[in-house]
Amino acid sequence: MSQDLAETPTSSEGLRDEPEWLGVVISQIKNCLNDRVTVGDLAETANISVFHFIRRFRSAIGVTPARYIHLMRLNAAFGLLRETNLSLAEIAYASGFSSQSHMTSSFRKNMDTPPGELRRMLCSRRRSTNFVDFKVGAHRTRNFIEPQIFRHCGAI
Repeated sequence: MSQDLAETPTSSEGLRDEPEWLGVVISQIKNCLNDRVTVGDLAETANISVFHFIRRFRSAIGVTPARYIHLMRLNAAFGLLRETNLSLAEIAYASGFSSQSHMTSSFRKNMDTPPGELRRMLCSRRRSTNFVDFKVGAHRTRNFIEPQIFRHCGAI
């Protein structure tokens, strides 16, 4: 991603050319996080072709719909890791991952830390903050999973 996400406006009024269907699509994603939601389903909700949906979603939010869904699942899993004593398998399924293995590989890829180790770190430090290092494009950010995306949709 060549664009610096920190420069993306955080309010829904300030997002670049936000389409009117965006709020409906984001609500659908949030409500269907545990289900299999496809880009085709979301494009149908927006009543535009898949090609144009992906382009317009990325233009408005800064990431593709698939990446957005993945980040929402990571966000949900991180919250459950921090706030509950559920097993990693239960967290994986509650967050919409297909398996604990898939969630673990996603955490390793995006945070360089498996979820079990992350939970131990959070519990041992008794941190009340949401700050964890995440990879975003070719650089790292100290912000909790691309915060302008999650502030926009009300996740944080």
